[in-house]
Amino acid sequence: MARAGAAGGNNLPREGVVLLGPVTGARGAAALPTPGGRGNRRIPPPHLLPEGAGREIPSRPSRHSKSGRSEAEETVTAEARRREADRREAANCLREAEEAAQEAVRARQAEEAAREEARLRRAEESVRETEAAHARRAACQAPDPTPPEATTTSEAAHDEAAGAPLGPDPSGDVRDEPASGDAPEFGTSIGGPSRAASLPRRLSPTPSAAPLSAEPLLQALAAANTTVLDGLSAQMEVLQAERAELDAAWARVEEGRRSVEAMVEAGRKAHRRHASELEARRRDLAEIAREVEEERETALIATAVFNTARDDLCLQYGSRAAELEKKLDASRQREEALEARATVLEELARTLDTKERELVGREAAVAIREATLAVHEAACAEEESALRLREDELTERERALKEAEVAAQLREEQARLNLEGARAERAALDVATGKIAFSRTLVY
Repeated sequence: MARAGAAGGNNLPREGVVLLGPVTGARGAAALPTPGGRGNRRIPPPHLLPEGAGREIPSRPSRHSKSGRSEAEETVTAEARRREADRREAANCLREAEEAAQEAVRARQAEEAAREEARLRRAEESVRETEAAHARRAACQAPDPTPPEATTTSEAAHDEAAGAPLGPDPSGDVRDEPASGDAPEFGTSIGGPSRAASLPRRLSPTPSAAPLSAEPLLQALAAANTTVLDGLSAQMEVLQAERAELDAAWARVEEGRRSVEAMVEAGRKAHRRHASELEARRRDLAEIAREVEEERETALIATAVFNTARDDLCLQYGSRAAELEKKLDASRQREEALEARATVLEELARTLDTKERELVGREAAVAIREATLAVHEAACAEEESALRLREDELTERERALKEAEVAAQLREEQARLNLEGARAERAALDVATGKIAFSRTLVY
């Protein structure tokens, strides 16, 4: 099988190995073509030659040496080590990219949480300031004849309702929140049932204590407070949805990491299989080189036999000198043809080695490009998710601003109505006072 591969050109050796055609016949006898090209002429082995025929065999050094084999083995080993180093470097780069992505996600989550907490605090402070301003305005417009005990109870309920913080408490635990699918009912808040129960008690007017003109203002304040609390509840639901999206993104990152590890393991198995194939090929080439060396030695022996036979024939048969000279020329031509063929095969082996190195370099470049493309795809996916989150946040802010504008318009309309009612009441009081004064004048 090795000889057939050498003759057909399927398994070509590396640089430094010389391949020759099959020149040995059965039982070690050399088979060389005759000058006329008709068949092969059998040359007997050295032990069947006459005495003294094989004494002057020239010793020619072999072109195939162990240094060539060792260089080929070192080249294959260095190439395998370089590939393994490239794979390790790609795996390290991928691991660093995953760690950077995780750090960025953590920093973004912390930043978003701090931002939402500050936003909730500002909203709570604005609600408190609005309630305090409305309370002061109501107190300035109409005197409150409520007894001190009722006032103290109302203020305590107001402080309890306004003092309940929204969002996470100072200890870091998140308070009870409504489910993402259940919308808060009218009059309920995020703080729980205690605030929902205390708010109607604080806003319910007392017929005997509060004046009739303050009831619409208190109802407007209650509606505004409910609207603000509903907006804050919607913001908390949006934050929960963003948290779920971040968890899903993290799950996708983990799945990508596992797939990359599987790809790296498959690459290592392929590398081991390729190394074993290269080792088997090296053994086959060594066997082919050994057989070629044996065939070359046989050819050298045959050439020496031809030279000895020529000398003997020149001494014994002078008439056949011309024929023997022709045979010698033919053998020399065959030897030169064999040497030329060996040179061509060496050049072909060098060309194949160069092509193999180029293919290995291209394979490494393709692997590096694939790793770079995977990193770019991950970065693009992360940027796309960030842009989507920002777009959702801007949409939510726009909706909150629209709701705040509607609430402000409602408050302005209610204040205008209250002012007109107060003016009408004052005009009625002025008319009643004038009538009373006129009646007193008539009485006097």
